[in-house]
Amino acid sequence: MNRRLKKHLHEVYASASGTVINTLEIRHPGSDPVRIYQGINEDTIQAMLEDDAPINQGEVVAFDAMGFDVAHPTIDESPIPELTIKIDNVGRDMMAGLTSAVSSEDTMKITYRVYLSNALVEGPAMRPSHFIITEARADVYTVMFRCKFAEIGSLAFPARLYRLKHFPGLAA
Repeated sequence: MNRRLKKHLHEVYASASGTVINTLEIRHPGSDPVRIYQGINEDTIQAMLEDDAPINQGEVVAFDAMGFDVAHPTIDESPIPELTIKIDNVGRDMMAGLTSAVSSEDTMKITYRVYLSNALVEGPAMRPSHFIITEARADVYTVMFRCKFAEIGSLAFPARLYRLKHFPGLAA
């Protein structure tokens, strides 16, 4: 991550009224989603998903604590930025599901959400990011994913649509 972006990200974190909680939702067709949050305790948190979530739209769901690290993409000239996720101390039950998912032909997807600890039931603090897993590796203790933004080439630019209903000054 470049230095200027990192500085701004730290300012955002410092201005937040609660603690920032990073979460991951790993999905694969034919299995239940794995939902984890970045933590080392044994607690499970309950958090509201956004209304346009891939599954369980607008519902309060459980996230289990797990140690993971997200290496955010750098700002460079590569065509599609990549994100690297490393999950440590993966249990046997999760490892079995991930191993079968990796060996199948179906696409695995990850959603990265950021919550504030004092507003878990109000939904994510910022718009979630959706990724497609392009590479997965696992050993006895760690799972590593390399991901790309889902359908970045088909997104509209600018993302905001200027419609007459919201911008009456467009009518001549």
